[in-house]
Amino acid sequence: MVDCPGGSRSQSNHRAYSRLGPSATQQPCPFPDWVSFRVLRLGGLGVVPASREDDLALLAPRSCEKRRKEFALGRAAARQALAGLGLAVGSIPVGRNREPIWPEGIRGSITHSSGLAAALVARSQDTTGIGIDLEDSSAVRGADIESLVAFGTERHWTRGDPVRVTMLFSAKEAVFKALYRFRQDYFDFGAVVLAPSETGFAVRLQQHIGGRWRRGARLQTECRLIGSLVLSWVVLASDGQRGTVGEVGDDLARAP
Repeated sequence: MVDCPGGSRSQSNHRAYSRLGPSATQQPCPFPDWVSFRVLRLGGLGVVPASREDDLALLAPRSCEKRRKEFALGRAAARQALAGLGLAVGSIPVGRNREPIWPEGIRGSITHSSGLAAALVARSQDTTGIGIDLEDSSAVRGADIESLVAFGTERHWTRGDPVRVTMLFSAKEAVFKALYRFRQDYFDFGAVVLAPSETGFAVRLQQHIGGRWRRGARLQTECRLIGSLVLSWVVLASDGQRGTVGEVGDDLARAP
């Protein structure tokens, strides 16, 4: 077991959130103290902090250098996030669809973009699913991906704007990661419909994903614009944490 570095988990989460950019330092940390959030940035020479050979061994032999650095950076961020829960782990394996396999009793998610990697983890007693996604809107051509990710009323909101398209894309990616464990497979962008909310997007499922997540079920994804970066996340609260984040609405469908 290792101690949460530098004081309380809330303080550690806030320090990590501040690393996303100058504007993030002026914002309150949006994460509850029962999750652990960490952010790492590639060094000035592209050096990956705490790189491990057993991480890189999980990649395909022909993976390019950029992919190798991103993967190792994400794994390093995940280990730091787990340390915030008091867990010291080595390599984090991958599943059949390249998803991270977390230690027993842990839910989590990893993301990377533009030389940054972030990880968000919590104990399974507190959450049934976590998804996080980081994108750089300055690298996105809205018209190129809008037709792939936005449908119907979503298009009325995005209107080809690259920042809004990136926000929608990122939010859906976070939703898919949080719900992946209920299907154990990918589903397309039309599987959910999003509507802007005060702090992100209200989400409605358009198909049965698995378990209690049936067509018509609703949840919330948080989304923040930090400079050109878009950070989105979903934390599906357990019964013990219900009402904090995640699921919303009285019409949440439940399995019999």
